[in-house]
Amino acid sequence: MKIPSADTIFNYIKSNSIDYILSSFRKINNEIFEMMNLENNVHDIAVDFHDKEYYGSRDTPCIRGIKP
Repeated sequence: MKIPSADTIFNYIKSNSIDYILSSFRKINNEIFEMMNLENNVHDIAVDFHDKEYYGSRDTPCIRGIKP
């Protein structure tokens, strides 16, 4: 899996409106939620978008890291 550089992300954000970015983010989230088959069930979901250190196990499910 390729991870975009900070410059690529910055240029993408600068070249698009915040409304378009938020709309895309919502659409992606909706597609993920549909794939997870969440209907008729109650779920607690947390999404954490930052580059702060995580001191837990690398084997923790759903935890992804980035290179420093």
